Amino acid sequence: TPRTIVHYMCQESLINYLDTECESVPKEDIETLIHEGDVILELETAIEEGTKSYKSVLMDSIKDNASDLDSALANIKVCDPAIGSGAFPVGMMTEIIKARQVLGLYLSQNQSIYKLKRHCIQESLYGVDIDPGAIEIAKLRLWLSLVVDEDDYTTIQPLPNLDYKIMQGNSLIEEFHGISLDIEKKSEQKDLFAGGSDLDTLINNLHQKQDDFFNAEHPREKKQKRESVETAIYNIFHNELEKKKSISSLEAKEIETDLKEMTHGNKERNFFPWKLYFADVFREKGGFDVVI
Repeated sequence: TPRTIVHYMCQESLINYLDTECESVPKEDIETLIHEGDVILELETAIEEGTKSYKSVLMDSIKDNASDLDSALANIKVCDPAIGSGAFPVGMMTEIIKARQVLGLYLSQNQSIYKLKRHCIQESLYGVDIDPGAIEIAKLRLWLSLVVDEDDYTTIQPLPNLDYKIMQGNSLIEEFHGISLDIEKKSEQKDLFAGGSDLDTLINNLHQKQDDFFNAEHPREKKQKRESVETAIYNIFHNELEKKKSISSLEAKEIETDLKEMTHGNKERNFFPWKLYFADVFREKGGFDVVI
């Protein structure tokens, strides 16, 4: 995708998201923040360093609502369901970091670009692609974009594990062997996953293990934690498939074999259960803020 198209789509998506989340800020002011972020940051930094000949160039509505705007940017959930080489997530991260840097001047926050990027990659960016090669390129692209902003290489953190943020699968099909896991309907309450059922417990367990895996450092630790995540995924599938009364024992055996290969082997996923793999997003927000 041409860079200008990525740039335009990411900015417009972000503007509309902030306009929805922060209704007290006029949309035209949000547009200025996103479109002119580089210029604003340069001028505001010069002012802060002691140049007295300028008045602040940032609009009062942005300054007065800086905390709400920054919180919205920190909590945004973005997904590219056909991520390819990762152009759109990297583009979204660039726009998010630029805006948060500007807002940080008015929040007494002195977070480094590296810390802002790491937080964005861990909390905000998700992607799926049917091509496993594309997934590896997208992860590498995010890693490289993170490393270039690390100043102190003597204390650099290990790269985060993105295996459960950027995932292989067919994003158009949620069913497994023609069976929908239907995992969002386990409670009579309106909220997704509410209710405390066995499934809720299993999904909570999965979410915790995915979080632990993200920051695992030692190869042995990574292997153990990845295995525990895959076991948690297998347990959820197994738990739901056992409830399907219409499946013959032969079909069940075939599905079980396929399931083991897909979770504990290297078999590619020809489906993608969104509400399972990205359960944290659907629990918190009921879905993504931006699908790009």
